[in-house]
This record gives sequence, structure tokens and C-alpha cells, in this order.
Amino acid sequence: MKKTIALCAAVLSAALLGAQTSNTNLSTAGTFGTDVDSFMSVTGWSGVDPQNLFGYVEVNNGIYSLGFAHKFAPLYWGTYFSGSFGAWSNETTTVTNGGTTDTSKENASDNTAFTFDNIIGIGNFGFKLGFSYADNGSSYEATDSNNYTKIVNKSWGLSLSAGTSATLGGVALTPYATISYDDNVNGNSLRTTAVAGTVTKTGSKDSDLSFLFGTDIGLPSLGEISQTLNVELGLGFILHSASDDTDFSMGIAPSYTAKYDPNDTVGFAATAKLPMSFTFGNNSSFYLRPELDMGATFKLKEKFTLNGGLDFAIPVIYNTTTKATVLNTTTKVSTWGSNGDDGHIGIYTGFNYDITSNIAFDFAWNIGASVFGNNFTTDWDTGSSADAFFGNLNKIFTNMSFLVSFKF
Repeated sequence: MKKTIALCAAVLSAALLGAQTSNTNLSTAGTFGTDVDSFMSVTGWSGVDPQNLFGYVEVNNGIYSLGFAHKFAPLYWGTYFSGSFGAWSNETTTVTNGGTTDTSKENASDNTAFTFDNIIGIGNFGFKLGFSYADNGSSYEATDSNNYTKIVNKSWGLSLSAGTSATLGGVALTPYATISYDDNVNGNSLRTTAVAGTVTKTGSKDSDLSFLFGTDIGLPSLGEISQTLNVELGLGFILHSASDDTDFSMGIAPSYTAKYDPNDTVGFAATAKLPMSFTFGNNSSFYLRPELDMGATFKLKEKFTLNGGLDFAIPVIYNTTTKATVLNTTTKVSTWGSNGDDGHIGIYTGFNYDITSNIAFDFAWNIGASVFGNNFTTDWDTGSSADAFFGNLNKIFTNMSFLVSFKF
């Protein structure tokens, strides 16, 4: 079930439109943002409008992100990198026993994962090309060319997005679309083993070709409360290398946002989401996961804004139907259920401080992850040992994010 959830989620997030995220956005559960959230968006890039250069640098749980944007009239160009690099360890061991010398080799990689995107904007249109790569611990061990074990745990993805803004019948629209390909979307391990020259290969990977179509729809305001409806439709074709079967996934993700932000002093916003997905093939499935996000901002002083947020998602509600054929008779088994591990509660806080008129410091702290992890099961160590104390302290600091942005 976890695999199918990941594949269905990939269909709905194919555009990666929210990959560049400010700490203001994080600390308000996605309801408020800054130029960091817009400068790589195919529908929001024009709102950044740097006179010379926009940029930012972020450190978040060991992952480093940086981005830059410049306007070469009439073109706008932005670039973004985020990730961390591991290192290969190489070790050769020589053992002499009874006059026989054996040499063994061990190579292993730390986790490496990064994303690299570039965007071009012209007129009302934005176009973005994205690339991602991950190596989740590949390794190679050998005593000679006839005896070895090779584990490959790599994945990569490529996406192309386009978007624009328009008005239809007096309604503001921001349509966008993305096509993306993910090789080994689940990050599965492929193992090749040779024993006395006999080679055995095990493992499989799932590749995903996805299409995403979506738009923001501006609804009439209720006094000082603005309203926005967002609708996304995702289509995905998932190829299983082990069986050469192809599954088809479809995801629909409507969301509604109401925001009260009449001035720069105080703001409140809430977003209700109802993502659902369907998978069709030898096995079919349906998933539903409602979510509610709420955020607030309050300017304590002219240059200092305090942020807070809360998001809540119930555990995934799912139905899976499996087929089995025995003696030319096909039977179907349908199962409804819910997995508590997929539930989520998030509690966030943070602040934004304008160091100068051109430079801002943005801070976010995921309090919920420090105590609850990413689901309803606490990760807090209640032991009395020193390891428990420092382990809990480490959880606090690893869930803090620091970002500095500038625009000249």
C-alpha cells in the first residue's frame, strides 16, 4: 500500500510548483509566502520583478538550497538548486593466507539527493525545466571479477512545466501544466550478485510518466476576505520492470483558500484540501486524504513579523482491489481500510526580520516534528539517559530552518 500511495502522490505533485518554499510559507502551514515561493513558479514569477537581482540561501536539516533570478528585459530567468552530496568510500583489503593473496574491494556511497531547476518568463508565460537525482546508498563489494555484489539504488527525474495568467468572463485564472518522468520513482534497490561466475539479478523498479493540469480560480471576495479555488488533475502511467505491467493512476486535488490580509499588520488564512487518487491495472486502488491548513502572521514591529501555522490530515482512507486467477477462474478481493501511520499533524512557528530594506532573514521551526515526528506517533525519547536528552535536543535543532533572501 505504501508504494501505491507514493505513486499516486507523485501524480499530484508532478509539477513541483512548491519545491521552492520560504520559511514564512513553512511556518504558516503553506498559507502565506514571500518572493522565494514565487520566483520559480511558472504562474507567479512576474510578481517578483527584481530590478537587478533576487536571491536566497537556506539551510534546513542538512539540506542546502539557493536560488537566483534576474530580469534580462524582456526575459526573466531564475535558477534553483537544493540538496546534499554524500561521498563514495573506497576500501581495498589484501589478506595473505598460506601463500595465497586475496584482495577484496568495498565501495559504498552516502545518500546524495538534489534538485536543479531553471525557469524562463516572457510576457504572461513561464516555462520551467527541472531535474532531480538521488543515490540512496549504492555499493559494490568484490573479492574478484567472479565474486561480487553490486547494489544500485539510484533514481532520477525530469519535468517540463508551463503556466500563464488570464481573465475569462471577469474571473482571474492561472492555468499551468507539467509533464514529468521519474525513473525508479520508489528508489528501489537493484542487486546483482556473482558467485563463482554465476550472475543473479534481483529487485525491480517502477518508472512513472505523469501529466499534471491545474489552475487557480479567483472567487468573489467576502468583504476583506479573499477566496481562491485550486483544482489539479494528475494522470500517471506506472511501468513495473519486474512484470512489464503498466498501471494507470489518476489524481484529483481540489482545494479552497480563504485569506484575511487587509494590511501588513495582521493576517489569517485557511486552506481545505481534498486530494484523492485512483489506480487501475492488475490491482486497482482508491485513496482519499482530507487536510486542513491554517496560518497567521502578526507584525510586532516595523521590521519584525511573527508567524504561526497548523495543519492536520486524517489517516489515508483507502480501498484496494486485487485479482487472482486460479484454474482459469478470476476472483476479486476488495478491502477498505485506514492506515494511522499516514495521518499527520503539524505545528509551526517562525518569524521574518527585515535586516535592511533589501535583505530579509526568514526563520521557521517545525515544533510538531520535534515531538510528534511526521505522523501521530511521538518520536520524543522519554528516557532519562544523557543520550535521550541530547537526542531530543538534536530533534529540536534539526527541525529549524534558516533562510536569507535579498532583492536589489
